[in-house]
Amino acid sequence: YPQQWKPELIEIYPVHTDDNLSLLSSYKQLADNENLPVTFGGRLGEYRYYDMHQVIGSALEKVKSLLTG
Repeated sequence: YPQQWKPELIEIYPVHTDDNLSLLSSYKQLADNENLPVTFGGRLGEYRYYDMHQVIGSALEKVKSLLTG
């Protein structure tokens, strides 16, 4: 079962920490610098825990934004 993460626990889900956000920023910068058509989304692409209905909603919004430019 999901639970509030603490530093001594194993990271079962992506953890939204400053270190992980910095890593995500580095990945995004690399994709931009190389002109790679990469879209970051979902639990692993945003370092966030989402319930299933939230991840589906997020994916639909991401696709909508990509299609409208």
